[in-house]
Amino acid sequence: MINYTKKWWLLGCHRRAERLYSTNGSNDGTRVLVSQGLFIDGNGAEHKGLKHKYNRLVRFRLSHLIFWKKEYTEEQLKTKRHAYYELYNICAGEEYITAEKISPDNNISYPTVSSPKAYNISGFPLGYLEGLFRTYDKVWIGIGAIIVALIGSSLIGGFFTKKDETPAPIINVNVPESKPSNFYPIINVYTQPKP
Repeated sequence: MINYTKKWWLLGCHRRAERLYSTNGSNDGTRVLVSQGLFIDGNGAEHKGLKHKYNRLVRFRLSHLIFWKKEYTEEQLKTKRHAYYELYNICAGEEYITAEKISPDNNISYPTVSSPKAYNISGFPLGYLEGLFRTYDKVWIGIGAIIVALIGSSLIGGFFTKKDETPAPIINVNVPESKPSNFYPIINVYTQPKP
């Protein structure tokens, strides 16, 4: 499930990169296909790639917090670059990212995430959950078991049962006095224990 979340995150960043480069100041909004190197490494100071802390491809990153301000060192950047290239190649191998040819004459092709498989897992929470349940069908069984356990438990079941709020009937028994010197009190008999 963690690996699925990483793939979903990378594909979301790739979609944002395609939109960012397509709507950049010099482009008129036509679709721009992003190469793997531009996506992960960037092209210098203008567009930072995915491996940098301060990039526009990630929606939520802790880089805005004070303790996270410092950029990665060269060794950390190499590690991040390797990890993202590996994850990118896994997504391409599983056909989440497909290559689209620029023209039929050229053999040059650029990767894109417009495959139907990638489209099924776009967005959060519905796209994420739909892709998760399609990929890992045993998750449905686990969630169903948890729901059945919660409904069947006595803790949840106690909320659905109706409490009997009617008071218990009281039977008064008067014992007649047979001797004037003795005092016999009234005896109250409860049919149910008193709450």
